[in-house]
Amino acid sequence: MTPDPLALSLPPWWEAAEWLCLAVLAVVPALRVWPVLDRRSRPAGALRALWSRPGPSAALPAVLALCGALIVVEDVLDGAPHELFPALDLRVHAVVERWAEGPVRPLARTVSELTGVGLAAAVVAAALSLLASARRREGLALVAASASAWVLSGGLKLAFGIERPRSPDFGFPSGHALVTVVACGFLAWTLARAARPAVRRAAYAAAAGVAVLSAASRVLLGAHWFSDVVAGLCLGVVWLDLSVLVAARWIPPPGGPAPSEPARPVSVLS
Repeated sequence: MTPDPLALSLPPWWEAAEWLCLAVLAVVPALRVWPVLDRRSRPAGALRALWSRPGPSAALPAVLALCGALIVVEDVLDGAPHELFPALDLRVHAVVERWAEGPVRPLARTVSELTGVGLAAAVVAAALSLLASARRREGLALVAASASAWVLSGGLKLAFGIERPRSPDFGFPSGHALVTVVACGFLAWTLARAARPAVRRAAYAAAAGVAVLSAASRVLLGAHWFSDVVAGLCLGVVWLDLSVLVAARWIPPPGGPAPSEPARPVSVLS
């Protein structure tokens, strides 16, 4: 069965919000790519100037991820069979039940443990290492971002009250996916922010890969619906971007400008 949503009829503005989010997801990436492809027209030049400013570029990942999360939330709370994510939940769950046998589930269990208890241990070890190397603020920020992501996921599960596939426990959104995005992404930002752009991109790509594997492992184990992990990944990106924006104002940049210099907005995808 699909997750049993809250026994509430959604107000009409939820449907309008979903269509607005779909429009943002369709239009904004096109507006981001257009000035890259069009180097001549005046509108493309205006867009290029807009995207060269730190604010819009820093906010873009969080805006797109939040739109994705709202679409999933609307579908799941609506719960109607014609909605995209309830239908996908059923299909993905059926495929997992039929095909995820043999070495797949033990491998998924290993990934789940490594990105659960193993990730918590890695965050603590990294924070202690940063504290010992006189990077106290970075260590504290890493712990704060990871712990706040865990608290956020727990609060949202209680708020939505949507059960897991095989358990009456609440599972929406996936805390595993949300916390993995934030912890791995913030760790990548902390360790690679002084590195060359290519190294930073590789670090962020590795963090994204770990988060996707973590989310997939939870679905393969039957611990979450597909919609749970998609919402967890999207909300993780939002929380990660906000955490990085806050931390960038509190932690001196590598090489340290004067404390009076205003901080430049930074995104984890910068």
